[in-house]
Amino acid sequence: MGEWFGPSTASGAIKKLVNEFEPAGMNVVSCIDGTVYETEVIAAGTREKKWDTKVLVLINLRLGIDGVNPIYHEAIKVSNMS
Repeated sequence: MGEWFGPSTASGAIKKLVNEFEPAGMNVVSCIDGTVYETEVIAAGTREKKWDTKVLVLINLRLGIDGVNPIYHEAIKVSNMS
């Protein structure tokens, strides 16, 4: 039997592991309550005012308690990435 980790705990663990493993060549920003702060993303990706690092932005968002609430199904299925 496994153990459930909420979005904040899981993204915090991913952030710590990636940010402390330099060969990954990237940093992670974990956004709480769906709020992305541009300053945090820029700080994670720049050194000496030059963008030089990949940044993985994790947006913590719970879509239900025991499973994904059906009102989110269509929004999850739609992809605007092209």
